[in-house]
Amino acid sequence: MRQIKNISFICVCIICLTIMWGCEEQIGSSSENTINLYYLNESGTALKTVSYELKSEAPEDKINEIMCAMRESRKDVNKAIPDEIKFISYELSGQVLSLNMDSAYLNLDSISEIFVRAAVVLTFTQLDEVSYVSFYVNNNPVKDSNGDALVMISHSDFIDKVGGTLNNYENTTVTLYYANYSGNKLKTEIRTGMYDSSQPIEQYIVEQLIKGPAEEGNYRTLPQNSNIRSISTNNGVCYIDFDSNFLSGASSVKDEIMIYSIVNSLTELSHINKVQISVNGDIDVELHNRFSLNQLLVRDLSYMEN
Repeated sequence: MRQIKNISFICVCIICLTIMWGCEEQIGSSSENTINLYYLNESGTALKTVSYELKSEAPEDKINEIMCAMRESRKDVNKAIPDEIKFISYELSGQVLSLNMDSAYLNLDSISEIFVRAAVVLTFTQLDEVSYVSFYVNNNPVKDSNGDALVMISHSDFIDKVGGTLNNYENTTVTLYYANYSGNKLKTEIRTGMYDSSQPIEQYIVEQLIKGPAEEGNYRTLPQNSNIRSISTNNGVCYIDFDSNFLSGASSVKDEIMIYSIVNSLTELSHINKVQISVNGDIDVELHNRFSLNQLLVRDLSYMEN
């Protein structure tokens, strides 16, 4: 991939900083070089456009300029791309723009990741030279929650994610159970965030467990590379199927702590009484050859740290 030229990129950023207010004054101007930059609205629940006039002519310079412009703070909107995400390199091949980012991208929750992805794709595909965007982290393709690589993403993939149609996204507060420092007890963490209400709230909870704790003193219970193959609830029983990465649980956390972080978190929901965990569709599995998953698991607070 073509490395982003640091000197020129910094220069462009300096230019963007100095003309930022000028760009905002140009909102509403009409020019063949005018595009829309995609930001978040003030409540963080929908994408919002800001008109921007490109100064660059060459495709590579346009890409650098847009990368910088999307990082700038502007009135009445929030940045869609968090400051901690860094673009390492890019490659423009044919009509495909491949963006290579650092590992901070993998720490985004599912909703934030959708907004970042949509903002990037909808902004860059306005260029005549770009029809598709592919996402990489440290040169490896990024995968979505279904395990599909985020390559060849087009503008049309996000038509239903813009503006008022984002009413599927709701604020929620959940109670999550993580490990203590020793990995032999559970600790709670209250988390408030947005989730796609077209998906089960159970999925959001387990995704947050996989993401890991936010509070100091709480520690991860599930492997970070675990993937949810399916999750559903029927007659008070939540059925969750993981891929094989689930079995590589950290040795520093007791098996019971790993399992009951899931069970106790899910049974915080009033409609769930029991949890059945499987791996690749199989319940006849033993975690670390000692904890059988072939059982319905109920809430157990005896593992709580005093």
